[in-house]
Amino acid sequence: MAHQQNECDVSKVIPQVNTDNERQNEEYQRKIKRVLHFSDGDLVEYDTNEVHGFKEGVQTELVDPNTLQWLPWIWHQTTWFSFKLLQGCDYVGEALADFFGITSPKYQFAINEYHRQQRILIAESEKEQLQMGGWTVQQGHDLINISQPATKL
Repeated sequence: MAHQQNECDVSKVIPQVNTDNERQNEEYQRKIKRVLHFSDGDLVEYDTNEVHGFKEGVQTELVDPNTLQWLPWIWHQTTWFSFKLLQGCDYVGEALADFFGITSPKYQFAINEYHRQQRILIAESEKEQLQMGGWTVQQGHDLINISQPATKL
């Protein structure tokens, strides 16, 4: 029985390490939109149209549907259609919720009425304090009722 060796000699493999200079070169390959200078450092803003070689709005598919067989192709088309249908329903649902006003809290009218009543009470108490300015109200606790005879203990 012959024994096959499927070993790989990794002693000659040189790992590729990105140095700071290489990272800076990669950053400069993107278009710089503007540089903002602050007291604690600089902020570089890059153009958002092209990031990492991909342009906005262009979506690349991981699977080429033309190379699939029937069953995977049907599954791919079904999931793609379902995803697009879900996105459409989500968009329409948000638009309808905004239109009918069901995005606000259920009892918002009661909360608004409570705050309005509180503002009215505060305004009335401030108005009363201004009118009473300096007047004091005497309590009726020091009155003696003479109509009843005093009892001796």
